[in-house]
Amino acid sequence: MFREIENRKPDWEMCSAIVAGVLGVVFLLPFLKAASEYSGYYYIKSVSGHIVSHSYMWMLISDLNISKSIKNDVQLLLIFVVGLLIGTVIYQTIRGKCELPNAELVFLILISAVPLFGYVLAVLVTHVLETRFVLGAVVGLLSLLAIGMSIVFKRRLIVNAVMVALFVTSLVSGAAKIKGQRATTRKVLEWLVLPNETKDALHARQGQPVYLANWDVFASINYYTRDPEIRKQFAMFYSMSLEKSCCGTGYDTMTRTMLNTQNITHTIVQSYEDLIKEPGEHLVYLPKSEGDWEWTRKALFASHAQMRTLGPMLDGDLVSVISPSGTQ
Repeated sequence: MFREIENRKPDWEMCSAIVAGVLGVVFLLPFLKAASEYSGYYYIKSVSGHIVSHSYMWMLISDLNISKSIKNDVQLLLIFVVGLLIGTVIYQTIRGKCELPNAELVFLILISAVPLFGYVLAVLVTHVLETRFVLGAVVGLLSLLAIGMSIVFKRRLIVNAVMVALFVTSLVSGAAKIKGQRATTRKVLEWLVLPNETKDALHARQGQPVYLANWDVFASINYYTRDPEIRKQFAMFYSMSLEKSCCGTGYDTMTRTMLNTQNITHTIVQSYEDLIKEPGEHLVYLPKSEGDWEWTRKALFASHAQMRTLGPMLDGDLVSVISPSGTQ
């Protein structure tokens, strides 16, 4: 479009391509309509302008582990650098030192500003924005970086030094991330190896479901536990009200995930309120730490249920639960 304005002549082929691309949205309408019923339950309820600087930081620095105060300073620095970068490119263009056509340059600048456009769209229309939604801006940022630094890279020595530094940095960073991921995987697999006392308790209660309230934990157990008989015993329970109140998030993401994937997982999914009223013993996985979605511990203690630890399980315990209402 900028090229059309610049040449003062319509490019019908380009306009046709744009219209054809936009018409492709028609094929998404059925999926958008089906997914719209879940929009009110998404765990992001508000949009802050902070997401713009955070998006640039996430794209350029990724998951850098630094303190919050330093992170804020880095975000301000990144905003300054991005602004300086765009200004440098514009200055080179005005001086005639940039060989990139004006239309392509405007295109790169607009792509780099996608986080800003995404924020405006979120405020006015969608009311939801996450960093991954505007990840495409990295294409424009890296292109502008290459153009803006082209003056510095005219010397062969500097180019070689930068390429070597990038190679070494990528190699070290990649190796560190692979090592960290292996450690995480090893830890999860160690969790999935149940102690003998826990195995004995499960085998003694073969066929009795082991309930847990975290779908992510269930997914790990369901796919990676080696003993198929034990794997079959795991089930899920949910409570919309308890998840919203106990977790302090106001969301029921786990509950809706369980209910909507029940046909895929082919497992038992039961309401906590109904389960706690049933007589007899119930087996529950009780995590030691309370994450964003864990309400089990608070709920069981509040119900004054009789609880007895049967053995370690994952990063928590396998617990026998008999509720006061279930004993009546």
